[in-house]
Amino acid sequence: MVNFGSNNVTVIDGLSNTTATVAAGSSPVAVASSPSTASIKAGETATFTLTITPTGGFNSPVSVSCSGLPALATCTLTPASVTPKGSPVTATLALKTTGPNAALQMPDLPGEKRHRCLQFGCSMAHCGQPRWSLAGISLLGILLTILGCGGGGPRSPFEQSQSPQTLPGISTIIVTASANGGSTIHTTTVSLTVTQ
Repeated sequence: MVNFGSNNVTVIDGLSNTTATVAAGSSPVAVASSPSTASIKAGETATFTLTITPTGGFNSPVSVSCSGLPALATCTLTPASVTPKGSPVTATLALKTTGPNAALQMPDLPGEKRHRCLQFGCSMAHCGQPRWSLAGISLLGILLTILGCGGGGPRSPFEQSQSPQTLPGISTIIVTASANGGSTIHTTTVSLTVTQ
C-alpha cells in the first residue's frame, strides 16, 4: 500500500508489516542498468544487470515491467521480484528478440546455369559406360536436389512467405520498477539496437 502525504510518501508492505517513508519528490528506490545499451541480431537476447538501491529504509518486493519493446520481443526479470532489505540488490533483465526462420531454402539459378547443370548431369548418365551410368544418375539426383536444377519457376507460396521476426532498428525501452501493490516507484531506460 502506498500513502501520499503532504511532504512524504509512505510505503506499507502488508506481507511483512514494514513501513518506509520517503520525502515527496524522491523515489523509495533507484534503478540503474549496466550496460544501458545493447546491440544484438534478431533472434538473440540482450541482458542487462539492474541494480535496485533502496532509500529511506525501503524493503518491499520490487518487480519490473517494460514498455516500448520492438515487435516480437519479450522482457523477463530474473528473479521475478527482488526485495532490497536496506542494501542494493541486483536482477537480470533479458530482452529476447525473434529471429528469422532458419529453414533451408534452395537458391534460384539463372536459366543458363540450370541448363548447364542438367546437361552435365545427363551427359554423366548417358556416357555409354555402365559404371558411369549409375554414378551419373546419382549425380543428377544430387544436383537436382541440392541445387534445384529442375526448378526455376517462382517459389511456392510457402517458400515465399517469411516467418515473423523482430525488425532491425533502435528502441528505447522504459523499465518500470513497481512496489508490491503495483505502484510505480522508479523508471529507467535502456537502448536496444536490433540488426539483421
